[in-house]
Amino acid sequence: MRFSVLTIILFTFGCGSSEYTPGLVDAKLFFSPETEQNKWVAFKFSVQGPGVPEGLSTIALLRFGRNAEIPNIPYGYQRRITVEVCTTEQCDPAKAGDIVAKGMSKRFDLLTSSEHESLNIFVMPRNFVGRPMALENPLSESKPAVSDRVGATVTTLFDGRILIAGGAKIKKDSATWFNEADIETITKEAEIYDPNTGKFELVSPMTEPRAFHQAVRVRDGRVVLLGGFTRTSDGAISLTGSVEVFDPKSNTFQKDTGQGKLPVGRALFSAFVVESDGNAIVVIGGRSSPPQGALYVDVYFPGAGIIFHSDPNMFPGSTPLKAVRWNHSAVFVPDYKRDIDGKGSQAIILFGGENDQGIVSDVEAFTIAPTSPFQTIRDELSVVQMPQGGRTHIASVYIRPHGYVYLVGGFQEKGAKNPSSRVDVYSAASGQFKGALQSLTMPRGAATATLLDNNIIFIAGGLGSQGVLDETALVMEQLVCQDPQKMEGCAYQVTLREGITPKLLDSRAGHLAVYDATGKVLMLGGFTNDRTGVRPALFYNPD
Repeated sequence: MRFSVLTIILFTFGCGSSEYTPGLVDAKLFFSPETEQNKWVAFKFSVQGPGVPEGLSTIALLRFGRNAEIPNIPYGYQRRITVEVCTTEQCDPAKAGDIVAKGMSKRFDLLTSSEHESLNIFVMPRNFVGRPMALENPLSESKPAVSDRVGATVTTLFDGRILIAGGAKIKKDSATWFNEADIETITKEAEIYDPNTGKFELVSPMTEPRAFHQAVRVRDGRVVLLGGFTRTSDGAISLTGSVEVFDPKSNTFQKDTGQGKLPVGRALFSAFVVESDGNAIVVIGGRSSPPQGALYVDVYFPGAGIIFHSDPNMFPGSTPLKAVRWNHSAVFVPDYKRDIDGKGSQAIILFGGENDQGIVSDVEAFTIAPTSPFQTIRDELSVVQMPQGGRTHIASVYIRPHGYVYLVGGFQEKGAKNPSSRVDVYSAASGQFKGALQSLTMPRGAATATLLDNNIIFIAGGLGSQGVLDETALVMEQLVCQDPQKMEGCAYQVTLREGITPKLLDSRAGHLAVYDATGKVLMLGGFTNDRTGVRPALFYNPD
């Protein structure tokens, strides 16, 4: 028997009164066409979430031809259901080839017996690259409304949906993909991808076209979009300093109220919300008009405009960047140079980049004051050189538990030339480099690096010396202790693993990648050889 959809009903339960009526969760399971159903013997359901005892993580085993033991889900926040497909009744993760496919629901809250949650779970083979599917019967490939683009932003909303905004179509055979001369058109279109339905849907357009901008989610769930390249009424490509806000309740954009613009137009910069506040946004680096404007760090507050500008004449003690840089890599660190108690400063760390003079090799860390106006100051002891010189278009990932930043690939020359095979490790706890992993077999820049569960990093695509790549790889950490029971003598062992993950279905570079609410990596846009845009979206379902 072959099927593409299976519906299950799950009960929820609370504690206290014996008079309660159980709530219900109905979950539809949708199965990827690539799953080998002739090998299936059992399903295994589990539920995860804060406060769920480890013993409840594995709830029930469904055997074909027998009554199903349906899992009960305890009330609480951030619940998630995982479905695994097994070739034996044991569903043993230690046995190779036993668990052959899996899928996860989005996270959901169940707090009262009156609540009813409807979920869709897309089950795919493990360690598999495929296409997103619209989760309805029959399944069909889910395609972005605007697919041929680079320089868009992806922002995960509080409800798990993903906002995809703006972007540019680049000219065929253009020299690069990020300069004004490379851009053919810029879009103002925006769309939402909903992991629970598997569908892309257009929303109201932005107030103006923009690409290579930044989008930051703030405390109330709105998304603030800043700067970028835009297209003027006469068709020219120019830098903009405008700011607009997306409201996820109405799916609409509007210009930010008050002094809603940056001091200068900027593109190819970085922006992060200040974690201690949830609303203030630090804007740093990039290309600007005038060019020296991007030397300064700005703090933008929605509805109020700029509340800090790192000109020491305005804010004594403040420090601008040592040099203008764009196409750099940047990470926000909530506990930079933390002490033995785990306390540190909020900071943004910049790696590499380029400017009109060439490649930037400096690493700079700027600490952020915990209260308004969130003054930034460069940590002069943090100014170190990148190993073997600077790079641009580095893929970077910060892993919070131990404060390591992984820096993958990049280009060692301007114009996206001379790709690097390095994977460097930087410690935000010490402000110094810790060394490097083994080199990538194929040097690359403009790849993506996406943080998965269990501190695993998924590397995908990129531009190599022979063209655009379809290669993937993993960076994997393992905590090894001399005394595991006492957790003494522990250290992380980190390895680069190539050849164990599947290739992409389409080679691509300069694309977007985001770890979605159902535990899959969604990849969008980018370009292939001759700078042709890549239209289909991709999913990676981790092992």
